[in-house]
Amino acid sequence: MSKVTTVKEENTTPIFEGGPTQEQIEQWKSKYGNKIYSINIDQELFIWKALSRKDFKELNAMQDAPLVKEERLCQICILWPENYDEEAIQNGLAGAPSILAEHIMETSGFGSISAPVAL
Repeated sequence: MSKVTTVKEENTTPIFEGGPTQEQIEQWKSKYGNKIYSINIDQELFIWKALSRKDFKELNAMQDAPLVKEERLCQICILWPENYDEEAIQNGLAGAPSILAEHIMETSGFGSISAPVAL
């Protein structure tokens, strides 16, 4: 019985100080189909979900500048830090949204996974 309690305690312990719990990550995986990724940018951990086709269409319909689209992409997909909104983006590292957008697109199926093979 204590073993189950230990597992539960581990699932509710943040994966890093002030971060999400393993339980939260598992909830995100369940909600977004196991397509949860992370990267550390200048000692700040970002966690995101893959972009859905619906959200991709919304981004493509925007008539804004590419940098604004990158920021919106981040607002849609970034799960951690929580509330990664316009204010957080404006007050953060200038290049972070661009780096994140590139990784989000790659993990959402827009990166070349392997070279095409001639048949």
